[in-house]
Amino acid sequence: MSNYQPPGPPQEPVQPPVQPPYPPMGGPAGGMNGGYFGPPPLTGIGGWLVLFQICMYYYLFASVIASVGAILLIAVSYAKSDVYDQLTQTMQVPGETYQSLLMFTLVYTAIAAIYLIVILIWFYRRKHSLPKLVLGFCILDAIAILATYFMSPSQLNASIISTIIHLLVLAGWAAYFLRSRRVKNTFVR
Repeated sequence: MSNYQPPGPPQEPVQPPVQPPYPPMGGPAGGMNGGYFGPPPLTGIGGWLVLFQICMYYYLFASVIASVGAILLIAVSYAKSDVYDQLTQTMQVPGETYQSLLMFTLVYTAIAAIYLIVILIWFYRRKHSLPKLVLGFCILDAIAILATYFMSPSQLNASIISTIIHLLVLAGWAAYFLRSRRVKNTFVR
């Protein structure tokens, strides 16, 4: 018995058809990705927007606490309490200077708290104008930080390092909201 088989017609190897790296999402008529080949666009509250959301809640909490603290210290100062006199003597700051700094803190933190509530509401509603609102908050906060730094007397030891770090964080958020594709794709309403 022989294993010989007569030669058949020559056959070319079968090659799989060439495919794009990602399947089309919706075809040329539109669909989820507008008929384009590629990964889906970055949308939704994810990535750095999660960190932004956490920061906004932290800023809101800090603004409310600072407002309550300023109200309490102003109330103590108007009550002509010995505690307030001892506090200003311990810090070696004139009462009028400290009073004006407290008033500025109270006004700014109240405005910032309201502004942050509006930002958070528009954040969850994915409003188109949110990036401009965030840029406005960054500018307002930078002005307030610099004003507080220059208003505070040298005895309070306002640190230039913490001021610079805060300004860099604000600049980072401003740049992110100006350049991010996720921000442009998410806030469309």
